Order: sequence, then structure tokens, then C-alpha cells
Amino acid sequence: MTKEKTRKQKQLVSLKEGWFDGGSIIFAVFLVVIVSAVSNFKQSRQFQALADESSDIRVEVVRDGRRQGLSIFDVVVGEIVCLKTGDQIPADGLFLNGHSLKVDESSMTGESDHVEVDEKSPFLLSGTKVTDGYGFMLVTSVGMSTAWGEMMSSISHELNEETPLQARLNKLTSCIGKIGLTVAVLVLAVMLIRYFTGNTRDETGNREFLGRKTKVDDVMNSVINIIAAAVTIIVVAIPEGLPLAVTLTLAFSMKRMMKEHAMVTEFWIGKEAMTGNASSSGLAHNLYELLQDAVGLNTIGNVYKSNSESTPEITGSPTEKAILSWAVLDLGMNVDEPKQCCKVINVEAFNSEKKRSGVLVKRIREKTVHIQWKGAAEMILAMCSHYYVKSGTIRVLDGEARKQIEIVIKDMAAKSLRCIAFAHTKVAEADGQVQEKLEETGLTLLGLVGLKDPCRPGVRAAVECCRNAGVNVKMVTGDNVHTARAIAIECGILNPDVGLNNDDAPTNDLMSKPPVGRSEPLITKLMWRNLIPQAIYQVTILLTLQFKGRSIFGVNESVKDTMIFNTFVFCQIFNEFNARKLEKKNIFKGIHKNKLFLAIIGITIVLQLIMVEFLKKFADTERLNWGQWAACIGIAAMSWPIGFLFKCIPVSGTQLLFKQRAS
Repeated sequence: MTKEKTRKQKQLVSLKEGWFDGGSIIFAVFLVVIVSAVSNFKQSRQFQALADESSDIRVEVVRDGRRQGLSIFDVVVGEIVCLKTGDQIPADGLFLNGHSLKVDESSMTGESDHVEVDEKSPFLLSGTKVTDGYGFMLVTSVGMSTAWGEMMSSISHELNEETPLQARLNKLTSCIGKIGLTVAVLVLAVMLIRYFTGNTRDETGNREFLGRKTKVDDVMNSVINIIAAAVTIIVVAIPEGLPLAVTLTLAFSMKRMMKEHAMVTEFWIGKEAMTGNASSSGLAHNLYELLQDAVGLNTIGNVYKSNSESTPEITGSPTEKAILSWAVLDLGMNVDEPKQCCKVINVEAFNSEKKRSGVLVKRIREKTVHIQWKGAAEMILAMCSHYYVKSGTIRVLDGEARKQIEIVIKDMAAKSLRCIAFAHTKVAEADGQVQEKLEETGLTLLGLVGLKDPCRPGVRAAVECCRNAGVNVKMVTGDNVHTARAIAIECGILNPDVGLNNDDAPTNDLMSKPPVGRSEPLITKLMWRNLIPQAIYQVTILLTLQFKGRSIFGVNESVKDTMIFNTFVFCQIFNEFNARKLEKKNIFKGIHKNKLFLAIIGITIVLQLIMVEFLKKFADTERLNWGQWAACIGIAAMSWPIGFLFKCIPVSGTQLLFKQRAS
């Protein structure tokens, strides 16, 4: 009668408390699904927003009497669109006027077909790309009815289209998942073998499997628990959101990098540096006018002022905006005045190969044509035979003077300034015929300006992280080799002691000579070095606690399992500090600045405390005393000194990296 009563009491307890396991599993699954769904939904919305922004091409139109930048989706019929080299024509329209305008119709036909536009006859521009020159177009139709709209609608542009980076990340995720699956299968096999061979024991210390004496329900419950443990390993091992998270991070970083600013910091006339504005520096009137023509005529930028008191609105490329801002704000020039008294005859638009742009103009009521060139200083200087001094007189550019100006250019480049030169010449009409060819020799140097592209905050730190990770950082640029070298040093790409030969090509030299580390992925070695000791230590500790924990701490099976769980969680918490600095021994440097990291650590500790101390039935844990808490935290904290000792072991490839950094 007593046995029957005991059995019924156990059944009542089982009915009353048995739902905890199932309920906790359901809650955990529900929580994971909800969090994953919300996270993936938000990331997808962000990715959609970035995709929409990437298709939102910016164009310049003439609206309200001035040039304005706006979205391709805001262009309306009857509007005049400004076109320049590299622009995608956003709608169908008629070419109005321009100079040296060439369009590429390969985007429509699929074959390379460069067409030069003649302003003497109407030309329909439709969904093409400007390859050279500049001009203006009258919009005749917009939207999906245009050739551009039809072309875009025929292109499959899906968000799930994989980039090379996403493909690599998906491959990595798949690899991690396969490893997790393999480990789960091995754990499942080992646990099943241990159970059916009678090597596992229950909370009272008795063997769980006794052959035929064990009830079928007990066997099924044990097997289900073992399978659940294996499934848990699989779920934890697969990082589902890794590819999308990394893609979003890079996309937002690129978005921030696109905000470029430049400014003029130096101005030279011949061999003399100019300070202050035009009047205080004593710049001659004739030279001032020529510089005003050089800036106002040889540009695709624009300056707009609603009234004399308003701040001018300046549009154009970063370089054009910097030069126009300097001319208008520093020198007080009216860059629109030359356009009113000159007629443009021919234009050679800027391109990355020649690194210069030129314009041939005829002054009204004059029988001479003027040629203005602007571009990379060393190339413009090579076209000159004379130069101006600030008094407005012209001097011969002999060998000594040329050498001194070259030194000026080199010194500006050494300060990471992009040196832009202006040159001018005038040619008389021959028998009333106006020439259309831009002379490229015998020019007179007007002046030099040095443009500063500020190194964005965080660039040097980002380069340092890449170098620490074994990424071979290279800088590809069309700048003067000395400018490129100075910028590379400023960004931390190049060591200051690495020299450059005067006879090198700027891009190839910079690509080949700054050794910034070996090509093999050092990050893999660093991660492997840090992962192995931590994994070995954690596995050793957890196995020791599993098989010897009861005897070591003198506790029952339930408390031992709680201590294993608690120790494992704190091992991960302490290891997160190690993961902050894979290659540096001081893992706490700058930690007070990372408030998000500290908040996550704090929340994790609080949740773990609640789970162990207050969720006994839900989490299947037992309360721990102070000594047991101290033991769990102390064992986990050993990962810090272990990580420090293993970081003292050199990794192949880091010696070269550190030697370069020291040099």
C-alpha cells in the first residue's frame, strides 16, 4: 500500500511539474524564432533601403534659373539636364548644346558603339552613358516608357543576388554548419553508446539503463533528451545572419566613405607662395583676370548666388568645388563674368589618362583666341615654356626656374596635397579663320594650387586593423607619386622610410613597393591560435567537472550540472574580452569607450544570475552558494592568463608585419 501511494505521489508531481521541460523548450524556440525573424526583417529593410539608394542616381538639372542636384526619379519632362563625362543619361531627350560630347550606346545595343554628338543637328539621347565632354539635354520623356526604363525593367536586379563577398561568407557559414553537424552526430553517437552500455547515471547515482529491467518510457525519454542535446549543438553552431550582417556593415561604411571634401590650402605664382587675398598679395590685374578666366571657363562646376548677400551654392566634383570655392571666397572672383564675354569654341574634357582639361575661347570683339589648360601640375608644367610672376610679367621657364617649380610641386605633394596647375596662351586668327585645335606646347604657367583631401577619421585605425589581420593593403590612385606616397603614409598604408625612385609609374610603384605584410590570411592564424588554447582549456575543464565534479566539490548531480552550465557561460564571457584584441596582450585598452560591449556583458551576467538563482524549474538549475559561484567564475577567469601566455607565442607572418611597423 505504501509503494502504491508513493507511485501515485510521483505521478502527481510528474503531472504538476512535467510541463516545465516542454514549456521551456517551446518558449526558447519561440524566442529564437521571433528574435531571428525580427532581426532578419530589419536587416532586409535596411538592405532594401541601401539597394534603393544605390539605384537613386544623382543628376544635375537647370531649375529655377540655377543648377541643382536631384534624384533621377525627380526629373520631369521639359527639364534641362547637365551632362558630363561618366554620367548615365537618366531619360530620353534632345541634345541642346555642349562640347566634345561623346556617348556610348553599348548599354542599349550590347555592342560597343561610341557616338560623337553634333550640336548642329538634333540628336536623341536615350539611356546612354557619356564617355567624354559635356553638354545639356532637354528631357522629352521619363519613367518606364523611356529606353532607360525599358532597359532597367528587363534587367533582373534581385536583392538575393550574391556578391563575391556574400558567396565567400555563405561558404564559410556552410562550412561552420557542417562542422557543427559532424560534432553533433559524434556527440549523439557517444551519448547513445554510453547510455546503452550502462555508463550513465541518474541524479541518485544509479545507472540509467539496466537492460530489460528499464521501462520503455524511460528509455524513450532518455533517447529524446540525448537527441535534443545534439540538435542544440547544431542550432548553436550555425551563424545564420553572418553574410547579411557583414554585407550591411560594409554597405554603410561605403556610404559614409562617399562623402568627400577637398580644400585649397596653398597658392603659388611661379616660384613664390601667395598669402591672403588678391589685393593683399599684390597680384597684378592682368594675371588676376587670366586666373579668373582659367577658373570660370575651364570647369564643369557652377556657382549660384540668389543675391549679393547670400552664400554662394557651388556644385561639381570635389576638385571643382574646392577650386571654385577658393576663387570665389578667397580671391573674390566673379567666375560667371568670363562666360558672358567669351564664346567657347572647343573643349577637351578631363579624363583620367591625360589628367587635364582644356578650353579654347574667343573673346568678343577680339581677333585672338585664348587657350586655358588645367590639370596635374607636372603634366601642365611640361607643356609650358614661360611663367608669370605676381607682378604680371612673363619670364622664360629656363632649366633653373623649371627645377625650382618642380621642387615646389614635389614639396606640396609631400604634404599630401594634390597640385593643380593653370596654363594659358593666346593665338591670333589667321585670315579670319578661327582655329579649333588646342595648343599643347609653348604655354605660359599661370599658377599652382594645392588641394588637401583630409584623411577621414578612423581610416588609419581601419588600415591598422587590416594589417594586423594580414590583409595586404594597396592604394590605387592617379595622383602624383609623391602625393600618393604622402597620403599612404598619412593613412598608415606606407612606412615613412620607404623611398620612391624618380623614374617609377605612380600607380605601379605604389602597388609594388610598400610591403605591408604577407598575402596569407594572418587573421586565420591569429584566430586559430586563440581558439585552440581556449577550446582545449574549456573542454578539459568541462570534462573534468562532468566526471569528477561531484567528488571535487562534494555536491550532488543537479548542482554539478548547474556548475558546468555556469562555468561554460562565464568562459564565454571572459573569452569575449580575449576576442577584442586578437594580437595584442592588453585586452582592456579602450574598453571604457565601448559602452555597447560593456552593456552586453552586463546584461549577460544579470540574465545568467537570474537563470541560476531564480529559474530553477524553468532552466533546470540549482541555486549555488558563494563558494560555488566563486569556483565557477575563478575557473572561467583562467582564460585571461592563458590567452596572455599564448599571445606571447609568435605566429608565422607576424614578425615581418611588426618589423615593418617598427620601421
